[in-house]
Amino acid sequence: MTRMHNTFFAFAMLIVAALPAKAGPLDDCLGGQADDPVEVCTQAIDAANQPDNLIAKAYLERAKGHIANDDQSAANRDFDAAIAKDPKLAEAMVERGRAEYENSQHAEARRSLGRALEAEPSNVEALILLGDVNYDDTDYASAIQAYEKSAKVEPGNVDAWRGLADSHAERGEYSLSVEYYTVAIGIEPENPDLYNNRGYDLANSGQHEQALADYDKALAITPDDSLFYRNKANSLARMNKATEAEREFARAIELDGEDGYNFHYRGLFMIEQNRVKDAIADFEKAVSVSPDDAFHFSGRGEAKLADNRAKDALGDLDKAVAMDPELANAFFNRARAHEALLNKAQALADYRKAVELAKYPADLAADRLATAKEKITQLGK
Repeated sequence: MTRMHNTFFAFAMLIVAALPAKAGPLDDCLGGQADDPVEVCTQAIDAANQPDNLIAKAYLERAKGHIANDDQSAANRDFDAAIAKDPKLAEAMVERGRAEYENSQHAEARRSLGRALEAEPSNVEALILLGDVNYDDTDYASAIQAYEKSAKVEPGNVDAWRGLADSHAERGEYSLSVEYYTVAIGIEPENPDLYNNRGYDLANSGQHEQALADYDKALAITPDDSLFYRNKANSLARMNKATEAEREFARAIELDGEDGYNFHYRGLFMIEQNRVKDAIADFEKAVSVSPDDAFHFSGRGEAKLADNRAKDALGDLDKAVAMDPELANAFFNRARAHEALLNKAQALADYRKAVELAKYPADLAADRLATAKEKITQLGK
């Protein structure tokens, strides 16, 4: 009888031991499954009976909850608390940097990411985010440096190669951009954006046949993306295949009639085809669907110039410059309008401003930059 009793007791203990322990607030907080992470993580933090490194992670999770609630100030306090509890918690600094970057606080994001990299020099998330911050600030050399470091640490991270490609493209280094997009495609061969972007940079280097092949690959994966059709149309236009280009522009607009850029680029195509009235109609549509985009006002001004309406064009171009004082194309077009109206001094000033703003090839096409420099020499005499 005694032996049987002991066996039963041992069996009962095994059952008890096999039952899962009841999750506490800290488990719920760190598990990322809480319906209200702010409330649950607050309970975990207030309990204050856990090691500092776990409490630091609880602060971090609560900060993410505050961000989801659009409370950046509360999130920042929790990021600081997490770092105070665990000064080597790079994740907290990265997440703070991410939140600052998304709120366009680039200087603050750069500081946070710098602290993360001091704690963990090989943190890929921090390196890529730092590259993104520098890219948005048009500091492409620094962006390239950050992306290169991230690619060395994690060669299979497509964002590192994509960042490298985009940064080199902005500097007009299209052969390098194409090379890096090819690496990215090797990592994600079913990503249509990668083919489209490589095609765009092939087109920028004059390789339109190869660009068309990439756009077709992108469309084979995602056949209803208007951007791919628009880019295809632009390459066909450069190849003097006007009928095919017009067909692809029409397809882009059919798919997305609310994208002002579909109308804008067809408008530029129409100017080249000497169909100025059609161009103006396209720019009218671009302005109507995107009234806050200075680029479309600059385009409409350009179309009016082509229609010999320099005075009307000047109104659009003044508006474009006021909306975006960094838009080199707007200054270039306004210079042409002033020149047509015999306003020599104003034309000279605007050509100079266009050249000043054209720091990278994407800012002003090479032929326009050359024209602006020639006009500065002529008008400056």
